[in-house]
Amino acid sequence: MSENKIFRKVALDRLSSPEELDQRLTVVSPIGWMALVAVGLLILAGLLWGIFGRISDKAVGSGIIISGGGITGVAHHAAGQVTDVSVRDGDRVFKGQVIARIEQTGLAAEINKSKENLAAAKKIDLDKLELSGNQLTINLYSQFSEIYRDYLTAQANVNTQKKHYESEKANNENELELAKAQYEAGLRKYNNYKTLYDQGAVSQDELIEVEQEYMNRVYNTKKYKLNELPLAQLKEAEAAFAAQKQRLKYTITVYIADLENNIQKMQRDLLNNNDVIAGVSGRVLEMKLKKGDMLQAGGVICTIAEENEQTDSLEAILYVPVEKGKRIIPGMAVNISPSTVKKEEEGFMLGNVVSVSEYPASSQRMALTLGNPDLVQQLSGNNATIEVRVKLIMDSGTISGYKWSTPQGPAIVIDDGTFCNGEVKVEQKRPISMIIPFIKKILPI
Repeated sequence: MSENKIFRKVALDRLSSPEELDQRLTVVSPIGWMALVAVGLLILAGLLWGIFGRISDKAVGSGIIISGGGITGVAHHAAGQVTDVSVRDGDRVFKGQVIARIEQTGLAAEINKSKENLAAAKKIDLDKLELSGNQLTINLYSQFSEIYRDYLTAQANVNTQKKHYESEKANNENELELAKAQYEAGLRKYNNYKTLYDQGAVSQDELIEVEQEYMNRVYNTKKYKLNELPLAQLKEAEAAFAAQKQRLKYTITVYIADLENNIQKMQRDLLNNNDVIAGVSGRVLEMKLKKGDMLQAGGVICTIAEENEQTDSLEAILYVPVEKGKRIIPGMAVNISPSTVKKEEEGFMLGNVVSVSEYPASSQRMALTLGNPDLVQQLSGNNATIEVRVKLIMDSGTISGYKWSTPQGPAIVIDDGTFCNGEVKVEQKRPISMIIPFIKKILPI
């Protein structure tokens, strides 16, 4: 077989004249084009979103929903045992309503003690002012121990000065008698020498000597007569003692009068102050004590969500960490999520910031606002927080009466005292503005 017969003639003709040269070559399939367009659209959408879109920077905090009037703690100034409680959590009360009664056992004991002190004080002899062996009197004097101690010191000083005066007086009297005897002896001797001198029996010098001796005795006699006894010191001590005695008498008299007035006041308090009165109208959030519990003086027996006569609306109080809270200003939009509602299903309540505390909220201020010191730890977490008050937007078209992120919101009523979380939109940025700083770092622009 010849070499030209190796391939068939038909095949050689097909090679010399290829088929389908007039048809378009398919490089990319329609599905590929669709994918390419989709990617392009996504890139374009991303660019548009980066330029015209917004990313919200939010400040998040926890808090409580309260009535516009705030939360008020009902306290009583006296200590005692709770004997009756007439309201429960959730009850509505009116200003002036009796919500509980207490028995002031401590006040009754104090009245009895004051009566005992009064009886002991009235038994004191204000002229003698002496302590008796009665223990009540001893306890009574301890009320003004410093004054009584000064009185006793002055009394002891008078007694000392009296003894000194009497001793000095006795010594002076003895010396005066001796001086008188010496004077009389000298006078007789002088008279004798005067007679002898007149008779010429003694010389003039002898008479002068006797006369000088006589004059000295006269001087000594006058000296002892004129010698002042220590009377000035005694009078001074007596004056000081009289002043201290008068001071002590006055103190005891005033003490008796104060005791009588105080007993009368305590008796009135015991009669009239057994009732714990609601200072505001509103709804009882929490009764902190029950019958039989002991109430400390100034202790809170319950908290009341006060009703505001101007508005029935609720507000939320949020406590936001300082680093984000200081960026919040009044008017900013807030999303409030009550703890009784699932945000994913029912949405959240809408509101606006009405006030922001200038300084971080102290635990004392938080306790006063919330009406419950136990909530302070829960809401602040021992971190510095800013108090943010949020006015909830009302909407008569919803069951709750407030505007929600969903058209109707949940089919429940939101009560004051409900815990909540809140998100405040503190800033909105273009997404591209967040990328530009990164680009500047990697590129020498």
